[in-house]
This record gives sequence, structure tokens and C-alpha cells, in this order.
Amino acid sequence: MAVRKKKNNSLFRQINNWLHLWLGLISGSIVFVICLMACLWVFNHEIIDLVIPKKERQYILASSQSLISPSRIVGIADSLYPSAVVRGITYTRDHPISFTLKKKEQEGKGREANSKANAQVHLLHPYTGQYLGLQTEDNSKEAQLREKLNSFFAWT
Repeated sequence: MAVRKKKNNSLFRQINNWLHLWLGLISGSIVFVICLMACLWVFNHEIIDLVIPKKERQYILASSQSLISPSRIVGIADSLYPSAVVRGITYTRDHPISFTLKKKEQEGKGREANSKANAQVHLLHPYTGQYLGLQTEDNSKEAQLREKLNSFFAWT
């Protein structure tokens, strides 16, 4: 039986093999973590709803009617709150339309009057324009956990 002699690799080949191994492991682990975070981020709403189901969620089934326009929402808001202007409108599928108001700036008062502490979210029916009231805040442990999960997914 013939015994094979082990080939001695050159110094360049040894350095190349070592660099290839370690740089490949490092870059591969970075790509793996990025792909894992992307998979989590894609399903963030489903994961949050699975971990912490919302208690009192308002669902509105889709209809063949058209959604009310932003100009009509501004008109409804002006009729309900004449001393404020609409700051933002959010359309969400199967949920009420939400909008926030900003008080009109008065002379002598600066930006202190427009702080986020006074911001309230108002809800409208997306097809009829019926005012559904204020969105209530949930200060429970579930809501705090939901906020932490939302901030995690925003980070990813």
C-alpha cells in the first residue's frame, strides 16, 4: 500500500485559506442576522397581534362605497372643532379613519399651545363620515409591551 505524502501549502495559500474562512464566517453571520430581522419585520403586525391581541378593536368591513375624501374630513372636523385645524389624516384598512387636530395659533401664544401632550386622535366612519369619538389610550401592561414591540420593529 502506497502512503501519500502531504503537500505543504505555501504561506500565501495558508493565509488565503485562513482569511477566506474567518471573513466568510463573519460576513455570513451578518447576512444571516440581516435576513432574520427582515423576516421578522415583514410580519411585524402579525407577530404583535399574535403575542398581544387587541381587546377593543373597531373593525369596519369593506364596502363597495367610496371612502370619504380628505376635504370632507376637514369639513367635518371644522364643524366639530372650529378653533382647530386638521394636522394629519390616517386611512387604515378595515378600521375607522383617524385624524389629529392642532389648535389655531393665537397671538401671544407660541408653540407651547401646540405640544404633543394635547394631541388627541379622533375617529370617523370611513364610508358615512359619522364621528365615532376619541381614540382611547390603553395604559395597561399589554399596551406597554405593544409599544416596546413597535419600537423594536421600527429599529429593525
